[in-house]
Amino acid sequence: EIKSNEPSSIISKKNAIINKVVAKSGQPVVKEGDVVYEGQTLVMGMIKNKTEEFMMVPSEGIIYGKTYYNFELREEKAKNIEVDSKRSKNVYYLQLNGSSIKIIGDKAPFENYNYKERTVKIPIVSNLSDIAVVKGTYYEQVVKAVEIDEETAKNKMKISMYDDLLKMCGVDARILKSSLNYAEDVDYYYLRAQIEVIEDIGEKVRLYPVQDNNVEAEQ
Repeated sequence: EIKSNEPSSIISKKNAIINKVVAKSGQPVVKEGDVVYEGQTLVMGMIKNKTEEFMMVPSEGIIYGKTYYNFELREEKAKNIEVDSKRSKNVYYLQLNGSSIKIIGDKAPFENYNYKERTVKIPIVSNLSDIAVVKGTYYEQVVKAVEIDEETAKNKMKISMYDDLLKMCGVDARILKSSLNYAEDVDYYYLRAQIEVIEDIGEKVRLYPVQDNNVEAEQ
């Protein structure tokens, strides 16, 4: 982490068009309307002192830039999901001293299933010894094709797009313009979008003094 009193510059975190420069210290080297690229210096931590010599200083400020994000998403028109078939089968285990012995029923009677179990206490016997009956129930699950309507698909793609956008932008980002284009074919719905955003694109980098390596040649 760069300390507030350390010499530093501010560079761009991403490609952008400069919207506004608010520099509290350091020397701005870009202005509104400039196109900048990732890694380019925005505020330089070098200024001239009263004797016209350059000195390193900490850079402070916020540089707002217009950035553009492109998205391409698709959503299936039909999905296979597992649903309860309403069929179930039970299996019983005798639990004794930490071990289980199957006494009734078949294990995994269905290809796809959800399984739940509960312990059935035996009156008097369970109180006197570590014996219990475990009842397990297998609920059959079957695969069913479910059609996805257009509005549901559009909403899902938009939510996914904005979730991704939030991960790419800072918390202070503001959306200026959204261009959303939808299409479809036999199997899919599609979303192609471009989002124009204003955000702080600056990132501090530490400045190091340049060492003078010039050595006078011996006569």
